[in-house]
Amino acid sequence: MLKNINNMQLMDIIRRDDYNNISFEGAEVIAEYLTSLENSIDMDIELDVVKIRINFNEVEGTEKEIQEYLENNYFIDDIEIIEVEETENYKKIIINTNEEGYQFYKRI
Repeated sequence: MLKNINNMQLMDIIRRDDYNNISFEGAEVIAEYLTSLENSIDMDIELDVVKIRINFNEVEGTEKEIQEYLENNYFIDDIEIIEVEETENYKKIIINTNEEGYQFYKRI
């Protein structure tokens, strides 16, 4: 059985997951990213909150703090960084690790 959801519903699902640290803005970026991915490959993605939790992480701080965090926790070449918000001295990013693959379904 297939149920389509919109970006707001996906954002709500991400935000209600008690085991992630994603802000409202971060959830919006992830929802837009996944929708764009679906549209670019013309396939539907199975919603799996555990995979979203594993694949996406939100980090905030100064440019230096974020760089140190990334260097200490990830292989930089293996991640995709999606910027959420930036001011002169502060930045918020979403890290997409792509550790867990998604289940894709052909659109009917």
